[in-house]
Amino acid sequence: MSRAAVVISIDGFSAALFHDPSVRIPTLRALAARGVAAAGLRPAFPSVTWPCHTTLVTGVAPARHGILGNEVLDRETGMVVRHEGDPTDAPIRAETLWDAAAAAGRSTATLCWPKTRGVGSIRDNVPEFLDQARAELLDQLDVAPTAAACLGLTLSTAERTPAPAVLRRP
Repeated sequence: MSRAAVVISIDGFSAALFHDPSVRIPTLRALAARGVAAAGLRPAFPSVTWPCHTTLVTGVAPARHGILGNEVLDRETGMVVRHEGDPTDAPIRAETLWDAAAAAGRSTATLCWPKTRGVGSIRDNVPEFLDQARAELLDQLDVAPTAAACLGLTLSTAERTPAPAVLRRP
């Protein structure tokens, strides 16, 4: 029987929330009880989404994997590079979990994981943003683009239906 590894990361969800019995997350707790769960996580610096998620799947610091922030200055061009939405072709400069799995003949899948658009070593991939233009339009509609993309909202859905309060920016 083939064994599988599942890595779940919920951006901004602290270990304290996971261990708080008043937080209703029965499915997440059941998955952890049947497998392995970390007691907590020491974030990379800077502790923002893209560098931390890339560190999680490479095991190396941002200085080594090259994803230094959600937005960084490209010193050669003088332009700000936004990693959110994955508009850059700059690859991760270290082997990832899915690269190692593919090299070992294993299949991988990702769902709304940063910095995965166009990655060939991921067999089934729903990147954080499928379409940069759509993400930017959802942003203009005041729908959190990541949440909308992960929930499968289409432009027509977003245009007809106001986003639930939990998806709206403060």
